[in-house]
Parts: sequence; structure tokens; C-alpha cells
Amino acid sequence: VERDFTRMIIDFFNDDHLTVYFKSNTSSYSDATGTNTITSVLIPCQGILLDHNLRISGDTTKDGTLIRQSDKLLFMRPPEKTDPYRLPLTINTASDKILIGTTNYTIVTFKSTNPSASNCILYEIYLRN
Repeated sequence: VERDFTRMIIDFFNDDHLTVYFKSNTSSYSDATGTNTITSVLIPCQGILLDHNLRISGDTTKDGTLIRQSDKLLFMRPPEKTDPYRLPLTINTASDKILIGTTNYTIVTFKSTNPSASNCILYEIYLRN
């Protein structure tokens, strides 16, 4: 069953995906200068971006997090699935972003799809501009 689901995800992304960038931000503080330096690393990923469609009028919640009508839903393949030299992502919703075109999106919440409990094959990410 897992192999069939993985094949379905691969076919889904091979049909029509866009390149999105996972923007990993790390900060370092210098006691000597009193400054905080943020370093960003862009990791290319395959994604499918959808408008978040609420069946009701107004906002809703997903996994206990407020989701607004203007939020976007991104289905993203883990980068290690298309590039064997990539390490699995560690997503930090407080600092990491998703770059699509010239727009930086904040990660509101995300969920990993892991049919085998250890092998992520898809991220479901809610984004806010």
C-alpha cells in the first residue's frame, strides 16, 4: 500500500509542479558587537500551491492553528525525494519561510505524511503572506 501511495504522489508532482524554495533561517548573536545575524539557505523543492478554500464563511482552525481565508495550501515533496544528497528538512515555523517567485510566505502550520512512520513523502503546509 505504501508503494502505491508513493507512486501516486510522484505521478501527481510529475504532472504539473512548480519550484518552490524552503528558506531555512538561522540566527547567531555576537556578544562582542551586540548584533544578531540571520543566515538564509534556499532549498529547492517541488510544490503544488492551492488557494485555501473554506466551505464556511470566515476563518477556521487546522491542528489547533487559526487558518484564514486568505491563506494558501502548499503540497511539497521533501527535497531528499528529488535530490539524494539532500538531508530531510527540519521545519521551524517560527523562523523558516517558503519562497515562491518573489513572495516570502510564513509557515502557519504543517503536517508530514509518513505512511511508514519514518519516511516522509509529502508535506502539507499552510502559508500566509
